[in-house]
Amino acid sequence: TGEIIQSVYSPFNAARKSFNNSGAYVATGHSVTITPKYSNSMIELALNAVTNTGGNNMQIQFYETTSSPTAIGSRSYTGDHSGWRTVSQMTQIASTGTSARTFEVYVKSANAIYSIETGTTTAPANGGAAIVAREIAG
Repeated sequence: TGEIIQSVYSPFNAARKSFNNSGAYVATGHSVTITPKYSNSMIELALNAVTNTGGNNMQIQFYETTSSPTAIGSRSYTGDHSGWRTVSQMTQIASTGTSARTFEVYVKSANAIYSIETGTTTAPANGGAAIVAREIAG
C-alpha cells in the first residue's frame, strides 16, 4: 500500500497561453495520459506551473478528458497578483480499471497567462509547467 507503481511526466511544451474566460473553465491543452496496471490502485495528479494573472485571480482545475470533460478534485486559486508566480495543484482518484485515462489542466480567469516560454526576454528563464501522474498501490 502506498508504493509507486508507475509515474508519467508531462511537461508543457507549447508556447505560453493567454486566457480571458472569467465565466467558465477552458482547456489549456496541457494533459497527461496514464494506463493503470491495477484496477484497485490510486492515481495521483500533481501540477506545478508558472502563471501570471495581471492582477486578477486565476482558478486551476484538473479535468478527466478520457470521454467527456469532468472536473475532478478541488480547485486552486492563484490569488490576485501581478507578476510570475508558481502554482501547485494535487489530487488523488481511484483508478477504477486498467484502461488509459487522460487528465487535462483547465483554467478560469479574467486575464491570465498559463506557463511561459523558457528563455524569453519577457519571462524568467526557469519557468514552464509540468504534470506528473503516478499510479499508487491501493
